[in-house]
Amino acid sequence: MVQKTVRLPGFLVDRLEKEMRPRGYTSLSAFIRIALQNELDRCETAQRTASTMDRLARELQRLDTTHQAEFRFFGCAGTCDSPLPARATGRNP
Repeated sequence: MVQKTVRLPGFLVDRLEKEMRPRGYTSLSAFIRIALQNELDRCETAQRTASTMDRLARELQRLDTTHQAEFRFFGCAGTCDSPLPARATGRNP
């Protein structure tokens, strides 16, 4: 394991020592290692979530474009019976 030295302000060390014991950590080093790992994992999860949201947005756009193309291809713009009520389509009954 590589050893690194990090200087922490006194108030932060006090706060860390106060939190580590109730959580079951026996050393400040162990608590800091886990805290750093959790932060890195959280960032990685946020990046994966953002990537998934982008992929889903592209897929929805593709499906919308496909739906519009099918609608135009079959010529249903004004001639098909709409499954929507007249109020929703703007047509008079």
